[in-house]
Amino acid sequence: MKKKAIIYLLLCCLLFTIVPVKDTTVEAKTPKKAYITVKEKNCEIGDMFYVKLKGSKAAAYNIADETVASVNTKGKVKTKRAGKTKLVITGKNGKDYTCRINVYDTKRASEQISEKISDCKITAHLTPEEVPYEAYSVKPGMLVNFTNIIRKSGTPKGLVYLKDSEITRKLVWRDYDTCRLQKEVIRPLSEMIDAAYNEGKHKYSIISGGGYRSFETQNRYWQRRMGENPSYGDDPYHSGGVICVPGVSSEHRTGYAIDFDASEQGFDWLEKNSYKYGFIKRYYGNKTEYTGVMDEPYHFTYVGKAVALTCYSEGICLEEYYEKYVYAEYEKN
Repeated sequence: MKKKAIIYLLLCCLLFTIVPVKDTTVEAKTPKKAYITVKEKNCEIGDMFYVKLKGSKAAAYNIADETVASVNTKGKVKTKRAGKTKLVITGKNGKDYTCRINVYDTKRASEQISEKISDCKITAHLTPEEVPYEAYSVKPGMLVNFTNIIRKSGTPKGLVYLKDSEITRKLVWRDYDTCRLQKEVIRPLSEMIDAAYNEGKHKYSIISGGGYRSFETQNRYWQRRMGENPSYGDDPYHSGGVICVPGVSSEHRTGYAIDFDASEQGFDWLEKNSYKYGFIKRYYGNKTEYTGVMDEPYHFTYVGKAVALTCYSEGICLEEYYEKYVYAEYEKN
C-alpha cells in the first residue's frame, strides 16, 4: 500500500509539472476618451434636446445663462428666449465639457421682415436731393434691397480698377477703363474664373456697367423704368419682382456685385460652385417675396465663404440668411 501511495504522489507531482497553470491575470483596459455628444446647437425658442457625456459619467450639468435655457439632471435642455449660452457638463473624471447653445427667434425676425417690406414704397422713391453725396463704408454680405438702402450717394471705400489689379487674364470686361470692384473680391473672383475654365472650359466676361455702379447711373435706369410705368416697383415683393431697382437699393453700389455674360452651362457652373469662392447667385425666381427682384442668372455677389456656404447648403437667399441668422441676434438682452 505504501508503494502505491508513493507512486500516486509521484504521478501527481509529474502531472502538475507538465500541465501549465492557466494565467488568470487580467490586463487593465485603457479607459475610453470622454466626449460630449453635442458641441454646438442652433435652435429656436421652446426647443428641447439632450446633451450627453460619453466615456465618463456626468457629475453635474450647468447652464451659464439660465434665462436663455435650462437643463435637468439628465441633460435635457429646454430653450427659453433668443440669445447665446453655454452648457457645461462636469464628468466624474473631473473634467468639464462645453456645448455652445444659440437660440433664435425666427418668428420675430419674420415679423420684422414683414414690417420692413410694408415700408418699401417709402424707401424706394427717395429723390436724389434726399440722398447726400458722401463716401460710405461697405462689407461683404451687407444686405442692400428696397428696405435696406444706402442713404448716401458718394463712392464706397475700397474700390479698385480691374485694369490696375492682378485679375486673371481669363476674365474680360467691357468697360475696360472704368470697371471697378472691391479690392478683396479680386483674388476669389480670379480663382473662381480660373477653376471654371479648368473644369469645363467656361469663359466669362463682365457686362457693361456690371461691376460697381454709381447712384446717378442706377437712378437713371430706375427713372427710365418709372417713366415707362409710373407704378413700377410699387409692390415688388408681391408682384413677381422687378428687374431694375432705385439708386439707393442697388447692390452694384457696394462693389461686391457682378453681372456676368456667359453660356447657359457657364451660369450653371457658377450657380453650383461659386459658393466655394464666397459668391452667391443673388436673385432666384422663387425668392421674389424676399428679394423683390426677378430671377437674374447673371447676377452674383461676394458675401464671403461662410455666408455663401450657408446660403447654398440651405437653399436660402441673403434676405432669408439675415432673417435666420442676423436679425435674431438683436433679440439678445
